[in-house]
Amino acid sequence: MQMTTRTKIATTALLLVALTGIGIADYEFAGREYAADLGGQQPIATGTGSGVAKADGTNVQEMLSGMGIATQTSEDLTFLAQVSRNAPVSSLVILENGDRAGSVSWIDGDAKSAFIAIKEALLTAFSADVQGLSDKTLQEEGKPTRNVLTFRDPALSEETLTFIRVRERLYEFHTAGSSSVMQQVIDGLTTK
Repeated sequence: MQMTTRTKIATTALLLVALTGIGIADYEFAGREYAADLGGQQPIATGTGSGVAKADGTNVQEMLSGMGIATQTSEDLTFLAQVSRNAPVSSLVILENGDRAGSVSWIDGDAKSAFIAIKEALLTAFSADVQGLSDKTLQEEGKPTRNVLTFRDPALSEETLTFIRVRERLYEFHTAGSSSVMQQVIDGLTTK
């Protein structure tokens, strides 16, 4: 049986309306910062991957303290925790003048696989309101190669989200508003 173009359009529109309704209901009833559940992904291995040579992980808290950036421990929800069930996730809130400027979370191990898992999971979670979506690889002289995914999607978070893979570490940055401190944090942690 062959469907007419009109039937295909009507079916597609009906499916989009249904999926949008489910997404809105999930967002309204979740009562949490994130409405998307990125679960169902394969756990990320934390052993050494192949490819980029492993370097000693930067001590994030010491580095931020050395930059004069105030932090406090964080219990915020992270997408990393959803896709890397067997890798410990470390998180810090970044403070600017005593207020929350954002946060940084990270995992160590097979960051390449974790980055791919995050991208695949987010692809199905994005809403129609996603803005500033950018997925790029930065290769600058004197700096490590970085894979960077950044976007803002009010259905997923009120903050701009940036995921950066550098060597064997994957970072998740949350930026509240247009904080210049968060850009210092991102540059300081990912360009050494």
